[in-house]
Amino acid sequence: MASSARILGKSAIIFGVRLGGAGVLFLAQLLISRAWGAQSLGQYLLFVAVLNLLAVALPLGFQVVGSYFSAEYATAGQGRLLRAFVRRAGLHIAGVSALLVVILGVLAISGITDHTSDTIWLAVLYDNRWVLVAGAAALSVTFVCGGLLVGLRQPFLAFGPDTALRPLGILGVVGFGISAGIGAPEAIGFIGMGLVAILWFNAALHVWLTLRAMAPISAGEPVPDSERRRWWRFALPWVVIMVATDFMFDIDLLVLALLLDVEQLAVFGVSVRFFLLAVFGIGAVYAVFLPDFYADDARADRDGFARRVGQANRLALGLAGLSFVGALVLGPLALSLFGPGFAKGYPVLLILFAGLALRPIFGPANLVLSLKDRPHVTLPVAVGGLAGLIGLNFVLVPMFGIVGAALAAVAAMVIWSAGWWFMCRRITGIDVAIWARTRGDRPDRAENVQAVLKD
Repeated sequence: MASSARILGKSAIIFGVRLGGAGVLFLAQLLISRAWGAQSLGQYLLFVAVLNLLAVALPLGFQVVGSYFSAEYATAGQGRLLRAFVRRAGLHIAGVSALLVVILGVLAISGITDHTSDTIWLAVLYDNRWVLVAGAAALSVTFVCGGLLVGLRQPFLAFGPDTALRPLGILGVVGFGISAGIGAPEAIGFIGMGLVAILWFNAALHVWLTLRAMAPISAGEPVPDSERRRWWRFALPWVVIMVATDFMFDIDLLVLALLLDVEQLAVFGVSVRFFLLAVFGIGAVYAVFLPDFYADDARADRDGFARRVGQANRLALGLAGLSFVGALVLGPLALSLFGPGFAKGYPVLLILFAGLALRPIFGPANLVLSLKDRPHVTLPVAVGGLAGLIGLNFVLVPMFGIVGAALAAVAAMVIWSAGWWFMCRRITGIDVAIWARTRGDRPDRAENVQAVLKD
């Protein structure tokens, strides 16, 4: 119990720090909007979206599975394997970054990019292309090191520095730019260069922390070729799943940039940021219960497992309901802080916050599939939800504007939540939906459930 209490305490602290960092980023975006206007805020949100997606792509999935392999190799005393994994991740980042530089250089020489100035947001991204590549390389290093540190039982070092340094640094850069009188046309370039400096300092700190954590691990056996193939087998599905789900709204903003003007994009982006703050809270509920999920699974305690999932779902649904009421009451005031034009984001806010209930209703199916070592089966649903999001944007946004964008986002969340619930029930026999405890598991699935829990 003491160990479980410690884990729960660590989870609560980590998510509390994350929530605080998100709040600081929110303040920075508020300052950008008030000082340089909604157009600059929209350009900034697009800049960050591209930066995040590039950073996820550069390590080719090794940042996602780093925690798994670092934990395995550290436990087995296989330091040589762990260091080989780290070197391979670094080569991916350097190689793909160099490839991006070559591609951008060829495009510039060929003249294909001469018409980027015709579209404001595209011109901003292209004008800052080298800053984006440099920043993405640094951020990807932090992602890889963070995953490794989690596996090496250093969660505070994995999340703490990045969660604190990056938001505070961005806020400092924005504040300095405002006080120095930087104009709106130069704002994104100035913020971008400041952000790159922060990201590389953060990356260097994470590299030092990771090398220090790896130092005590003994060398172990040489690296077999089969192990390198195993890295790829784990990494490739996970990077697709991560991009399609965790970075859904970054992709969404890029798609919407083709359909909305920059001011509308800023309104939608701010509404999304409010929504993501609430998502942190929903995720924290399941994170706090995660150690108990693992413990019940290890004991093959079917009743205890179902009871924990039911408790987590009810708490998360209650929090989702409170969050919706908060958005209903405080939404207009919160949006008005960014300027009078942001009031049109109120319907978007309510639609997105209504979508918070989807995960508690259908339950943490993707978490259970990962727990049972079947994360790859979530891939078709993840890709299907992303395809639905993109397709529905082109149908709904021309008709309903940013409200259509919100409806498309919630539809994608329905596809993910319902699809993962169905896959989890079909493959593992475990029903994690909120109604499962009242209806009971289907008798023909009982033996399958027990067998899965004993795997």
